[in-house]
Amino acid sequence: MFYIFTTIYAIILFLILILLKPLVGKINFLLSQRVLLKRTRLGIISMQDLYSFGYTSFKKISKFFLKDKGYTDIKPAKFFSLPDIDFVCNKRNVKTYVQCFLDDLIETEEFKYSPVGRPHVQRLLGRMVHDNVKKGVIFTNGYFSPEALEFVSRLRNEYEILLIDGFEFTKAIRDIKESGIFDGGFIYE
Repeated sequence: MFYIFTTIYAIILFLILILLKPLVGKINFLLSQRVLLKRTRLGIISMQDLYSFGYTSFKKISKFFLKDKGYTDIKPAKFFSLPDIDFVCNKRNVKTYVQCFLDDLIETEEFKYSPVGRPHVQRLLGRMVHDNVKKGVIFTNGYFSPEALEFVSRLRNEYEILLIDGFEFTKAIRDIKESGIFDGGFIYE
């Protein structure tokens, strides 16, 4: 009889734990988002932090970077059915395409980190030429390859692509933290 009650109790406890798992996951996510907000407001954020916060938060922080740099009318590119583009925005009435690349910067035996390379930049330029867009921005929490940097430096004057690497991005976050731009609770937009 004791074994039956113990078994029933164990099964009930197991079912309760299964039902609580999504709730615990959601609470963990919300707490990590609060940490992101606080660290971003304080300007204490690293390139690896950007990866650990996730792609959605990386895009949100990129959006605030764009706002601080004078870009307006920032809209998700999904409204325009543009694959490989994250945002469409304007600066001084010039349409701009924005891409965000988020990479794990830690190399392991299974994963070798590679910087954002020339093919990524070429794809953006191809989309820009196709759509007659003259300006582009690429954000990454990592680095750009020397080939990507050289490719951008040799672009014809009619096209401009701004490359923002993780070092420059985190430095800019520290620089703009005083502007109060992060105070609107951007995590919950």
